[in-house]
Amino acid sequence: MLNRRITAVLLTAFLVAELLWRWQGGIAQPATSPSNWTQVTQGAYRIAGGGFLVPYGAGSVLRRTAFGIVRARPEWSAHLRGIDLAIYGSGAGQIGVAQCADTTELLPRRGTGYLLLDTAQNLWQIGPRSVSLLLGGQAGDASRAVLAGRVASLKLEGSVPPAWQLVWASDPMPVGQSIWYLSNRDGVLGVTPPHVWQLDLKGDESVPALIPLGNLDLIAASANGVLASDVMGSILSINPQTGFVRRRIASSLPIEAGPQGQLLLARGDAIRSGDLVLADAGLQHLKAITIPEGLRPLGPARFSADGNWLALLCARREEPVVFVVRARGTGAGRIGVLIGPPAGARIVTAEAPSLDSGHVYLVVRTGRTVETWSRSIGSAQTAAGSAQDVALAR
Repeated sequence: MLNRRITAVLLTAFLVAELLWRWQGGIAQPATSPSNWTQVTQGAYRIAGGGFLVPYGAGSVLRRTAFGIVRARPEWSAHLRGIDLAIYGSGAGQIGVAQCADTTELLPRRGTGYLLLDTAQNLWQIGPRSVSLLLGGQAGDASRAVLAGRVASLKLEGSVPPAWQLVWASDPMPVGQSIWYLSNRDGVLGVTPPHVWQLDLKGDESVPALIPLGNLDLIAASANGVLASDVMGSILSINPQTGFVRRRIASSLPIEAGPQGQLLLARGDAIRSGDLVLADAGLQHLKAITIPEGLRPLGPARFSADGNWLALLCARREEPVVFVVRARGTGAGRIGVLIGPPAGARIVTAEAPSLDSGHVYLVVRTGRTVETWSRSIGSAQTAAGSAQDVALAR
């Protein structure tokens, strides 16, 4: 739902040569030493809840323990239509994972289980010890197979644009006790864009109040409501009970959503100008992020599991670095730390850095090998600079 990917390089010699530099406002601190990194494992991984390391592509799920990195053992596993499913851990640190071909996805949690949308657009409830179909292709004249056949015939006749696609279900998201997703199966073939549907104990139907808004992208849900973006470049806060829009922020691009529904937004031409904003789940409070002079955000970003920190890839003179900034509480958007990569490594900017327990995890390339490294975010946690961190307190 949120698209962001870019590529570049950072060399250790650059960090050494640039030991001091100045922020707007005149505060100068030494740059981060690359020697504080620790190699975690080979391959591209991100840190998830419970200390689990989940690969971006193919590979085993790992876990960080007091004894080091070990291969994680699932509490439950199953195989469904070419997809390997597994649940790891328990309680708040539990995660659900789906692996297919060369990809590994973290599944959205729903109650005691997880949601899975397969390649045929069937929606499933996964685990902890069962697999159940929530939404399938149906039967009869309203089935997916019949509708897909009609679309194919209309495309041959030229009555339907070749690029138009039948969307049975996409982007499912738990919203309280219900599930919201996108579909255009009830509209005019070749014309209607996907709009929001709601699946709950009462049945499965579109959300009437949202149909006039056209093609929406669902971003996140929390106790404060549902967040979505529209084709006009606005972010919407939606009442999940009525479907009506409560607040709207125009000219905004969602970059990343946090675990409590908070957002990192780009305002206007922000990806080039550095005008980034933190928004709470209800869109009531906006806090601009103080991007140090000389940095340009690249896009890939991720919130920590507790929502307190944000790691963002930035370019400094076209070379990528990691900018970790406080996302909630005192100093949100203003207090952070600038971190360069391990010595001799190049940041893989296709993957966002991830955060957990005061550490940042970064995918890098050393020679021909892709590796995952981690290090403490250091003095950013106490908003005080040190000889190895650039504190951004303004």
